[in-house]
Amino acid sequence: MRKYRAIRITVLLILLLGIRTYQFAQSAPAGPGKSAEERRATAIALVRAINTSEAVELQTRGSFAAWETLLSHHAEYIDKCMRQNGIRLGSMPEVLPGWNLRLNVRQDGKAYDLMLEDVANKQVPYGAYSNETGMIWDAAPIH
Repeated sequence: MRKYRAIRITVLLILLLGIRTYQFAQSAPAGPGKSAEERRATAIALVRAINTSEAVELQTRGSFAAWETLLSHHAEYIDKCMRQNGIRLGSMPEVLPGWNLRLNVRQDGKAYDLMLEDVANKQVPYGAYSNETGMIWDAAPIH
């Protein structure tokens, strides 16, 4: 009797663990394009590269800089990010395919605001925001 009870408990535990691990299984991306998570990760990587470039610009030249200046002074940070993510930069405002960049530097060069907005996904609007603090925020509209 105890043997059958132990077997039943073991079978139930295996079934419960199987159900539990299925809950955390990852689904394969649908189609040949990047998933939304991959696209967002690439966008955040670019925001990090811009923040790094801005920090170096502030350290070396004493003020933050506009996009074109960052590209000419600190291309190594942005190029490294693009190589790691397998993408190429476009021209402003759509610097990444489907992403618009807005980078505003205060006139005195002591602050900046940066928004990278997903313009390709109209159903689920999304953006990544940062500023001179170096913090990056997920930005989504309030419905």
